[in-house]
Amino acid sequence: MISKKCFVSLLTFSLTLLVCFASMHFMQLFTVSKYTGVITGLVISILTFILLLKFKKYKFYNHLVIFTNAIASGLAISSLFVYLGAFPRISHTAILFAVLVALFYLYNLFCNLSFFKKHYILCIIIFCVLIIVGFLTGFILANSLISILACLCVIPFISFLSTIITSAKNKTHHMKNIAFCSFSALIIVSIVVLVIISQGESLDGLTGETISFNNAKQLKDPYSYKNTKMN
Repeated sequence: MISKKCFVSLLTFSLTLLVCFASMHFMQLFTVSKYTGVITGLVISILTFILLLKFKKYKFYNHLVIFTNAIASGLAISSLFVYLGAFPRISHTAILFAVLVALFYLYNLFCNLSFFKKHYILCIIIFCVLIIVGFLTGFILANSLISILACLCVIPFISFLSTIITSAKNKTHHMKNIAFCSFSALIIVSIVVLVIISQGESLDGLTGETISFNNAKQLKDPYSYKNTKMN
């Protein structure tokens, strides 16, 4: 059993990740510049933000922003693989999707423990550090395209996970927090991709699916909107 707030974060993260991966692989069908995806993604997100500012009082606003940012994130990530000259296999992407959703759900279960409620900041930091170390270890050992995607996905994973410990008065407030975090994840992912494709000449050693890097005020109730459990 997980709280309604955790369930909303889990569901939103899952759908966002699914749309992100779909838009990333969609770009695989075309021959484009390495900058096309990341620039298009940022433009779409900026235009959506500007055009929808006057509609933010409507309930659909946050949902649409999250959906748009998911597409934009996938487009941005696609630029990295266009630069590398190869995309991860869809089957590998599906496995990564399942692993990330499972990890997110696992933390939601941990949120029921009194220790996690009492030391929520410490717990989420330790959990995220373990995820980062695990994915970086996978990258070092596997040295593959899917391990690169996994490392990038740590950004939205941590961003969405943080919404669990962010105070929210109700579902609308919680969705607003998630929308804000989706923007943050998109911006960070886009910056990372831009830095790599513009300055990361060390990635040029791609062979098949293998690449190498040469250098590579706190609220007392963090779980407001948590009491109603989902059956």
